[in-house]
Amino acid sequence: MEEADKIYTGTYSAQDTAKVNSSFVISIDDGPGLKLEQWASDSQDISQVVKALNGIETPDIQLYPTRLQQKQNGCVHQSFRAVFGSTSSGGSLGLVTGSSISWKLVDSYRSGNIGVDEFLFELDAGTGRYVNRSLIVHLTTNPIHPAPATLMRRSTYTLPGLGISVCIFALIIAAWHLLFAGDKWRSIPQKVGLGDVIHSPGPSSYMPNGSPPPFNISAFIPGIPKKQGAYYSKALVIAKTKKEDTAWTESKLEGSDWDVSIYVVDDPTAPLHPPKNKGHEAMVYLTYIIDNYDNLPDIMAFMHAHQFAWHNEEIFELDAVEMLRRLSLERVTREGYMNMRCHWSPGCPDHLRPGVIDEDIGKKEERLITKAWSEIFPGMDIPQVLSQPCCAQFVLSRERVRTIPRGRFVHYRQWLINTDMRDTMSGRVWEYIWHLVFTGQEVSCPSQNACLCDGYGVCFGGDEEVNYYYRTLWRIRDANDELKKWQEMDGTLDEDARMRLSLDEMADAEPSEDDSQGILLMAEVEEKTSELARLKKEALKKGADPVYRAWAAGRQYKAGDGY
Repeated sequence: MEEADKIYTGTYSAQDTAKVNSSFVISIDDGPGLKLEQWASDSQDISQVVKALNGIETPDIQLYPTRLQQKQNGCVHQSFRAVFGSTSSGGSLGLVTGSSISWKLVDSYRSGNIGVDEFLFELDAGTGRYVNRSLIVHLTTNPIHPAPATLMRRSTYTLPGLGISVCIFALIIAAWHLLFAGDKWRSIPQKVGLGDVIHSPGPSSYMPNGSPPPFNISAFIPGIPKKQGAYYSKALVIAKTKKEDTAWTESKLEGSDWDVSIYVVDDPTAPLHPPKNKGHEAMVYLTYIIDNYDNLPDIMAFMHAHQFAWHNEEIFELDAVEMLRRLSLERVTREGYMNMRCHWSPGCPDHLRPGVIDEDIGKKEERLITKAWSEIFPGMDIPQVLSQPCCAQFVLSRERVRTIPRGRFVHYRQWLINTDMRDTMSGRVWEYIWHLVFTGQEVSCPSQNACLCDGYGVCFGGDEEVNYYYRTLWRIRDANDELKKWQEMDGTLDEDARMRLSLDEMADAEPSEDDSQGILLMAEVEEKTSELARLKKEALKKGADPVYRAWAAGRQYKAGDGY
């Protein structure tokens, strides 16, 4: 307490009071954290604003330290969050309640991903700057205590001029009062820092009818497939740019009953386009759900624009059409959410660890998820591990989507619109949280064999057999690469021939009789290709048996169940 008193307490005021009359006092009391008093913004007493809108005589504002620290230029930056409470008893309404609650509505008003309630102290022996965008303030010449650390207040308001900011602040508190009056928010966990939560006593559900709080993950009861042969309405949702070719959706899916919705992200004149070109495919996926929430089909597949892509299943020659053709609508109905990629790499079993301190250069989305977590999922703890197979292509059932209120999808999309993350990284963040939104599971890494077998009708017998298939496939690829290099170095084929011939044709070329390396490589490619064809044929045969599919998925099969 003495150390905090020495470092932080003091009076802070604007450097140029002729232009901006803003100040506040930080002191120590018997309560937790630091006490924030006499908070004036452009001559407006913030406590009086709270009093007028909430009827509270003595609103209590505390600054709680978070676990966030950053070293920069020889200084240590320590983050604090401001929490509004009340020192009076009774059932106060709106922003201020008898117990500290998260300043959720205020914190949702942001700029540069920083909430109104965040204070950042720069711990050094410097001059005591207080930086708020273009507003510069410093300690008064006669502070209450010795000059505290430099402090930067990062706010969401557009400056210069804080008159507008006071109006916005008042409107936010008024909106809070109107929308959330009552005690139903009293037990919501207090978000102190980035991912830090303090769980106050209270029931696990907060609404009078027993429904869950606004941003938890809704429960989902496994769906029951229709009778074998019954019709399923299906939608294929694709995000594309103007230059990307999606003609395959017409030529290859004709007669497949897929209702195709193609959103052109960079063409606001297109029949289907998102409200803003941000967040890659995530903006499109959320827009489709929001716009069609009341009229959703039975099954929805969300995919990228390319028919062939590395992240499609290699067992289907990377062909999106083949994946859609073999997709089990029954499994989607049962599961509610199905990642279209079964292979674990990349993504599983523990791809991201959002709670780690050290940044992994190869996983920039890891730190970004940590920073954005409390905005996307307010009140939820940051998970230790967050994983699913890449790459943002999945299938949903209508029932699964409708267990989540439409307003929550609006909230998710609004985060994409508001965030200052660049397009690629905000989309990457969503790539690894879709499963959490729709399943509630922090790690969604189903058995590869169960996914392929029950999901696509390709049954190998177990995950080890699946891994063996892929190892064989990759060895064929490597052997072909080695063969190509050998033939180029050997000079058996001239340059014109190398340009004309495909890799397969080059593999059929006759090597020098005295060069055994090429002969061995060709023999290996031929042998393993034959083995791969045999394994796939056997897997497809097993996949035609609904009993085998049920066994692979770990579910009980009853006669007539179908797939």
